[in-house]
Amino acid sequence: MAIKRYTAKSDTTITNAFKSDLVKRGVNSNMGESDIIEAFSIYAQSTTSSLEKSRILIQHSMAPVLSDRQAGKIPASGSVDFYLRVFNAKHGQSVPKKYYMDISPISRAWTEGSGLDMEGYRDKGSACWLSASSERTAQVVKTSFKSDTRNDYAAKYVSIFNGLNQRINFWFQSTGAETAPALTGTEYEVNIGSDDTAAEIAEEYKNLVNANTSKTGLTAAYSGSSTSVVLVTNDVLAEASEPVDSINVTNVYESDIEVKGKSAILWQAEGGDVYTEGNVNYSSLPLASQYFDDVEDAEINITSLVEEWLQAEAASNYAAATAEVTFGGQPADGSKITLTDTDGKIVTYDFTEGTTTGQYKVSTTEISVDTGTAAATAASFATAIMSARAHHTTIKASSAGAITQLTQSVSGWGGHRKITSTGTTNATFSNSDYFAGGTALANNGVMLKLSGSYEDGSYEKSYYIKKFFARGTEFFFKRPVIEARWDDSKLDDRGSFYVSSSLVSGDDNLQTLHLYNNFKGTLTNIPAVGTGRIYLRLFNTSGTEITTATPDYPVTGGYHDTGIYTASFALETTETTIKDVWLTDGGTPVQTQYYTGSFKPLKYDSSMAASNQDLEHVIKITNLRGAYTIAEKPRFRVYTRKRDWQPNIYSVAKNSAPIDIVENSYFKIVRESDSLEAIGYGTGSLNHTRLSHDMSGSYFDLDMSLLEPGYSYEMSFVFKLDGVFKEQSEKFKFRVE
Repeated sequence: MAIKRYTAKSDTTITNAFKSDLVKRGVNSNMGESDIIEAFSIYAQSTTSSLEKSRILIQHSMAPVLSDRQAGKIPASGSVDFYLRVFNAKHGQSVPKKYYMDISPISRAWTEGSGLDMEGYRDKGSACWLSASSERTAQVVKTSFKSDTRNDYAAKYVSIFNGLNQRINFWFQSTGAETAPALTGTEYEVNIGSDDTAAEIAEEYKNLVNANTSKTGLTAAYSGSSTSVVLVTNDVLAEASEPVDSINVTNVYESDIEVKGKSAILWQAEGGDVYTEGNVNYSSLPLASQYFDDVEDAEINITSLVEEWLQAEAASNYAAATAEVTFGGQPADGSKITLTDTDGKIVTYDFTEGTTTGQYKVSTTEISVDTGTAAATAASFATAIMSARAHHTTIKASSAGAITQLTQSVSGWGGHRKITSTGTTNATFSNSDYFAGGTALANNGVMLKLSGSYEDGSYEKSYYIKKFFARGTEFFFKRPVIEARWDDSKLDDRGSFYVSSSLVSGDDNLQTLHLYNNFKGTLTNIPAVGTGRIYLRLFNTSGTEITTATPDYPVTGGYHDTGIYTASFALETTETTIKDVWLTDGGTPVQTQYYTGSFKPLKYDSSMAASNQDLEHVIKITNLRGAYTIAEKPRFRVYTRKRDWQPNIYSVAKNSAPIDIVENSYFKIVRESDSLEAIGYGTGSLNHTRLSHDMSGSYFDLDMSLLEPGYSYEMSFVFKLDGVFKEQSEKFKFRVE
């Protein structure tokens, strides 16, 4: 069996649906703790053209997936498929019919939240329709007073931006003759005329800040036990610009951000940010969709997306996108460049000579960039990008001559964002106006929503309401999972080896033998072979070598899995028993023999094909127990023979019925109490529940942790005979504790 399941770590529903008054919308509502997630589109409920939407966010941790891959529990990339499975929740409301749903990777981090109310939308928080996160922080500015000479402070100032990003200027009056500096914002005079130490000046500053808290939204306190260092905290939990000191005062006093303010992180586009062909330049964008007739589960192949996430999780070949902006001269005043970071945050930079670089322009929500020569402009642009209200932590910027060098802080191709400009910037952009060079993708999960016209009202009808179970559901088998599927069946033809026949194709004539290097119960690679080649020679029981194997002889074999080696070949012979000798090198004089086995070749009979579909089989699990624990991964041995086998005197004396191996055999597990399918037949292209076979018959391993404990289960089998699947009548029951 080749299935692993990974349950979602976060999921929620976001919506802009109307509340019960059909006026206010639930755009700030959070439903992260609900045991249901839902998607819909409601057309013309409030007005003749009103539109309401609901979307689903789901995220799975890649840490356990990567850990399993590194431990060899799931195969390498290219040998395993990953499916997102989200399970339909039955309900008593209307259900949309005949529509598509899209699945897209989310471009920024988000928080699940703790809301529950999916009816009145009364639980506020994030993630919601408007914001990805509500983890807000007040900005704290530290000012260290160094000089004990009050005249050093004369007419100097400290400018702090409050939580509303209003500039508050505190300037120092030392003699009574100084005048307030000409600054934007509001001025407050700090009278230090009688102060003789840095600590006394710090106290005057602290007291003035606190005396005007109701006006400024700022409060001040000493930093720990130091009376010459003052911390000023914004009352509003939000991002704010960096403080500004007078020029050349670092020996007198110095201000810097102690705690960076953090606002609720808004989606760049209401309803959540996802990667699309329109906002990121990537040739293999992992987008998918599924058609729904009615109440189906969602089951979508997201292999390419998971592999991108795993590459990022492993930090292997996980590179950040870069770009360069080259200035050929001074930009014209009012020209602009717009950058977008990996998360989708868009900031426009306004180039105007004489402005304060990095200053946030409240009226236009732009960042000012002072200009001059090409080199000076490049340096100013880098400074502006790194300022608090710009791409402070999300795009790294530096300059070299006339070039501003940009690197996305979050690695991955999600940083392949477009650079745009307006006006005469005198700048050129690398990579055809895009960031480029990013590899892999940061894991922010996926969004499920109704596709295009099914959601946007184009069809002038509602699609209401598709409900799925969330990760918090009490139902074990209904939680959203990523399911890894692969074919781990080992088809060892030692017990059913057919000699070559002109009645079948060359590929069908190829038979495969396995060598299992089992040391003390553990499969182990042969040291001298490792994962390389191994060779096989054939002999009859008299010791005469049989050299009629094709396509080569000695037969070239190789590594299959840890401790398992295989060799595939076609053979023409009339011998009834053949010995297979596995050794180092078919051409060297001195060879090391690793193993000698034997097999009895069978002859293909054309009459066999006419009645395969009608063949009846008897099957039995020879080592089935009544109960297992979830920690076990037992190997089930499945004995199969034809039902019409007629023993003669000789076979009765042998007391052993022949084993009939059906190459394409599959198993299924259902819960006995309600017939819920826990593991379905993996009969598609992946063959992920196909049985292996060897000399002793068929077998498979079952990971009991996939099953909910405290229940009894029933095992069934289906055989593929002449292209037709035929379910066997026998059922085998066991319990999981």
